[in-house]
Amino acid sequence: MLRKTLKGIFYCFTDFNSDNWIYKIISLIGLVLRIWLLPIVIPNVFELLAAIFVSRLNLPIWLYEIVIRLILLVIDGLALSNIFYWITYGSVGNCYEGGSCPAWGSACYTIYYFMYMAIPVVIIQVFTWWGIVLSFVSYAVICFVLYFVSSKLEVLPEDWILRLILHVIFYAIIFSITCILKKFLF
Repeated sequence: MLRKTLKGIFYCFTDFNSDNWIYKIISLIGLVLRIWLLPIVIPNVFELLAAIFVSRLNLPIWLYEIVIRLILLVIDGLALSNIFYWITYGSVGNCYEGGSCPAWGSACYTIYYFMYMAIPVVIIQVFTWWGIVLSFVSYAVICFVLYFVSSKLEVLPEDWILRLILHVIFYAIIFSITCILKKFLF
């Protein structure tokens, strides 16, 4: 985590000029929020899932901790946590024309990243009809706001309607799979 933070800070302060200073500042704020604040506010979804599975084995505490760490090591080794990066990156590309306003793109990235980290945790921990509805409606409202601001900044891609439709369909599929997995695995 420290290495990633230092790399991000170094990036933010290299080639700093009057044309990109807003983007660099927003990028740095987003980096700090994602790396330092997010883990405090929202538990790691992979650790939460591992804890739920391993707790069913009724292991002694010392073995429980070892098994959890081994599972997380495998997840990191397989780079499964990068799935949130790719989903977030694709979502930002749906509501923002790359390169048109980098500061806005960076802000959108941070917002989507927070949502994609929070939604699985909410579904896992609050698996009730109102939790599911609240998650889906919150996501839809935040996406609408991001698309609306993008339209005001005139940075929406040309085919944004198709992208919005695909975005909602993709999200509904992932959301449904998460709910089904939660229902049958837990």
